[in-house]
Amino acid sequence: MPPRRSDSYGFYAQLIHLCRSGKDLSRCKRVHELVLESQFSRDTFLLNLLVEMYGRCGRLDLARAVFATISNPNSFSFNIIISACIQGNAIDEARLVFDKISQRNVVTWTTILSANAQSGNLLEAAMIFDRMPQHNVITWNSFLGGCARNQELFSALKLFDLMPERSVISWINLLTALSRKGHLQEAIRTFLQMPEWNMVSSTLVINCCAELQHISRAREIFDRMPEADVVTWTTMIAAYGEIGNLEEAKRLFDSMPKPDTVTWTTMVTAYAHHGFMAEARALFDAMPYPNVASWNAMIHGYSHAAMADDALDLFQEMPKRDILSWNEMLGAYVHGGDIPCAELHFEKMPGHGVAAWTNLIVAYVHDGRLGDAGRALERMPSRDCSTWRALLEAYARGGYIGLAEASFQRMPERNVVCWGALIYGYAVSGDRARATRAFGVLSLEGFWPTITTLGSVMSAFSSAGMAKECRDFFGAMVLDFGLMPRVEHYWLVVDALGRAGDRAKAEDLALSMPFQLDNVARAILLRYEKSSPI
Repeated sequence: MPPRRSDSYGFYAQLIHLCRSGKDLSRCKRVHELVLESQFSRDTFLLNLLVEMYGRCGRLDLARAVFATISNPNSFSFNIIISACIQGNAIDEARLVFDKISQRNVVTWTTILSANAQSGNLLEAAMIFDRMPQHNVITWNSFLGGCARNQELFSALKLFDLMPERSVISWINLLTALSRKGHLQEAIRTFLQMPEWNMVSSTLVINCCAELQHISRAREIFDRMPEADVVTWTTMIAAYGEIGNLEEAKRLFDSMPKPDTVTWTTMVTAYAHHGFMAEARALFDAMPYPNVASWNAMIHGYSHAAMADDALDLFQEMPKRDILSWNEMLGAYVHGGDIPCAELHFEKMPGHGVAAWTNLIVAYVHDGRLGDAGRALERMPSRDCSTWRALLEAYARGGYIGLAEASFQRMPERNVVCWGALIYGYAVSGDRARATRAFGVLSLEGFWPTITTLGSVMSAFSSAGMAKECRDFFGAMVLDFGLMPRVEHYWLVVDALGRAGDRAKAEDLALSMPFQLDNVARAILLRYEKSSPI
């Protein structure tokens, strides 16, 4: 039924507002027609609202057309069309409109400043900021937010210190800048200095604590929040899942008011990551509305548990697949060593990205088909660091250390991840001297080892049963680089001790760890229990 006609001015404004919120283009056009047929067809205020409505719907062309009909545009009119240009990613057009305005207010200046800052044009934003006749806290926050988004930490810190007044948004922008540059400890200290916390700042710093595995601090902040949204709950559940405390993760999940699909998927992923595939599947089957990411999480779990048949059954049941689904299934075949099925699956894939090609090449190397691996590498449309890293590690695992070194030399750019792969290659081949020497060169090249790099090296030493080297790198992680070991790093040391025949120390470390034993951990201990003499 069509809406009841009325000549009330507020009636049309309310209609536009409703359409603007719903972003239904067909209804927007119908309301536009109703305004044009009314006695208010030339009203500047309603035309401004129509410009804003079309801008929010992503129809800059229609916003322009309405703006052109405004006989006497006011400052609000210009601010609205500039915002519409920005929403339509027409930054240059927004600047042209801005330059035509003779009388600009602080909103106009802030709008164009924010557009430049958010798009990464910080130099232009700085010039606009310096030209502004006056600033308010929103102006400062817009510039600060742009610096944070673009990881310009030094500029963000400088702006924050210069601010005459700060709001909660100012502090959140600084927290964002610190966390995006990896200064997680400083982000936590900054959070504790905040005059007041809100849900956004608390969730952000809980995530920082989770990355550092400071779970008790994260939980303390979580428990002090007057209310938490689904993102905060999910972040806390993921934090417990990451360290293997699945009991507490599940306890939180069960007490959560309304877990959404992302939360369910997070819990499924936690179970699968620690080898509890039965629990993961039970939870997956109970999900009210699983999405593609949920299905992919289960297939990924089956893949890493070497349960390719279960992965295939689930893959075939999927109501909808994306490219990640295909990649996960390909990975399941590769992990299971079923190269013929991997090749067949690869040919059936709707598209071949870097991940798919990399999986196939690694499969060939593991199968000893070096010629096929080389030909596939040459056929790849593009390669990134992950490709070279995976290839280097695959060569090293297969004992082809010369090919691993050659791959390293062919890398167009070498970052800390690439160096980590080379060190891993030396270590996994048993060449502890060259592994240690390469690690020293990495530092001389100006790279700061990441927790992933150190973990990769520890993994290689652990697989080779080099307990002393594994423990040395574990100590360096804490003492030299200030990194907090995760559950997997403890298990690498346990595994190294077990392989070296020191079962007593392996068990002592395992039982003294501040983490829950998962299926992977139990398998490691059981392996050495069975292999020890009676």
